[in-house]
Amino acid sequence: MLVIDEEPDTARLVAEALGEAYETTSSAGGGEALERYAAAPFDLTLMEVRLKDLGGVETLERLRRLDPSALVVMLSSYDHVGTAVQCMRLGAHDYLTKPLAPQELRVNVELALRRRRLSGEVDRLRRDAEKARGMDRLVGESPAMRALKELIARIAAHDISVLVTGESGTGKELVAESLHLLSHRRGAPYVSVDCAALPENLIESELFGHEKGAFTDAKDRKVGRFELANGGVLFLDEIGNLPLGVQVKLLRVLQERRVRRLGASSDSPIDVRLVTATNVDLAAAMRQGRFREDLYFRLNEFHVQVPPLRERSGDIPLLAGYFLHGYNRAFGRQVTGFNAEAAALLEAYAWPGNVRELQNAVKRAVILSGEEIAPEHLPRELKPGPGDSRTLKEVAEAAVSSAEAEMIRMALEKSHWNKQKAAQMLEIDYKTLFNKLKAYNIA
Repeated sequence: MLVIDEEPDTARLVAEALGEAYETTSSAGGGEALERYAAAPFDLTLMEVRLKDLGGVETLERLRRLDPSALVVMLSSYDHVGTAVQCMRLGAHDYLTKPLAPQELRVNVELALRRRRLSGEVDRLRRDAEKARGMDRLVGESPAMRALKELIARIAAHDISVLVTGESGTGKELVAESLHLLSHRRGAPYVSVDCAALPENLIESELFGHEKGAFTDAKDRKVGRFELANGGVLFLDEIGNLPLGVQVKLLRVLQERRVRRLGASSDSPIDVRLVTATNVDLAAAMRQGRFREDLYFRLNEFHVQVPPLRERSGDIPLLAGYFLHGYNRAFGRQVTGFNAEAAALLEAYAWPGNVRELQNAVKRAVILSGEEIAPEHLPRELKPGPGDSRTLKEVAEAAVSSAEAEMIRMALEKSHWNKQKAAQMLEIDYKTLFNKLKAYNIA
């Protein structure tokens, strides 16, 4: 607790009134107090209104600018209503007149600190709620998804460009949306652009905008996506499809933080966080001269890899249930769930189209099914063909074995075929890995 008063007796009286439950530090002037507070904020500040150097009101105003959450109780020998109102408007918790009654002081301090604790708890709950909203569409509790969510939560607050990679249908745009919702820009615009869906001759105009008459069909002025996203987040999906000429202009915008519409004579400043995504190998595109290396490093200040569904097959029941609930609500249905055979087929399938393919399969099943989803309601590719004499259990075991062998190969490649490291990455012991290598005939 900080006591700011030119009378040294005030700090002594406060310390005596509050006892050993509080540690009290005193300061004779506002300037010195502000320096102390900046070095180490206090839980509560008691401040005399009449200070010679800055004055209590000005010190209060500066202190609240320094720390908007600062908890301040003003003290005065004069019960002046106008000054009290001014202090309360500036954010003071209360205004007490001297001489201070010990009981009144203790009650006031306890109420002020209780308010601070409650405010902190509300802020924590609000942050937790915002985090939940930011992550609520990233469904999954597998180790891979937990790691992805933790990574998103850690980088969301930092204004860095993020490159999101992963196979088609893994949910790269959901990552971009989560980065926006968990950042300080969440109240600002979020603008999404699918670069693959834009004709090459319109990409530049869409991104940067144009003035009326800039080209033949420019009948009106158009604000580009960068300006629309000003203050917020711009998500460029399928960034690998940008023509080289547009890549050059995008690099300039990122370097200078200014954008110029086609046909304009001046630039406009922008404040945009850029998140990009691709499912193509940008390293190969750079080697082939199709993607600029300098742009790649501008975009890839931080890299997020979204795992394919086959690497987190344990999330399939959660995802299927999530989509079932959503489509029940959307279609006014009351489908209770998946029977055992249908659930086994969902988990056994490799899902080359990833989460998007699973979502479409559940959507179709909700439309076709009655009370419960059965194998006949699922797409044909999930079920054994007419010439396949295997049982459902055998199909499931084969699919699991195939996915497991693929994960082992990927771990070996990532560890440069160091089997000890690969076993650690897969969270299995070395002997288990050795046996699986033998079983799957992996050299």
